[in-house]
Amino acid sequence: MNMRVLEKKQDRTKAKTAIRLAARRVINAANREVEFVLLTNLMVELEKFYDDFLIVNEEFESLVAIEEDKDHRVVNGEDLSTYSENVKKTFMEAQDVFLKRKNEARSKSKAVETARVTLKLEVMSLPDVIKVAEENLNADSPNISALQLDAKELQELSSLLSSKTTEMSIIGSSGHEQDAY
Repeated sequence: MNMRVLEKKQDRTKAKTAIRLAARRVINAANREVEFVLLTNLMVELEKFYDDFLIVNEEFESLVAIEEDKDHRVVNGEDLSTYSENVKKTFMEAQDVFLKRKNEARSKSKAVETARVTLKLEVMSLPDVIKVAEENLNADSPNISALQLDAKELQELSSLLSSKTTEMSIIGSSGHEQDAY
């Protein structure tokens, strides 16, 4: 019996276990809605483990391709391709969960940006309204109806600013999402 085959078989089992655990961590973290940066770090770790598995698996398959080691081609009732596919499936399930969360983070980011732009445009209009109101107040005979319209416009702007601020708070309330992956 070839000791190198047995060592690679153990290495492959360890790599599969590392993927299974890391995939569980990614899925659990996504379900707990942890900050996206942490989720990204977990996904990077999973990808490293998967890359390690692919290397070890390739080495193992090369070793058992030799006729004298053909008995090692089946592990726990799984042939080489089934074993590899099951590991890939575990990896892909976690990756799918991660990508779903990433898309949600992007959507939230776009919604916050839209609200921010609207807010900025409305804030930019404030100096003009204030200037017109001041000019009217400083006039020899202030136009009361114009001042009432200015006051109404300022109240509407105040209400809009409050609404957009609340909207941005609600959108961003599940943590600081970042598009870092």
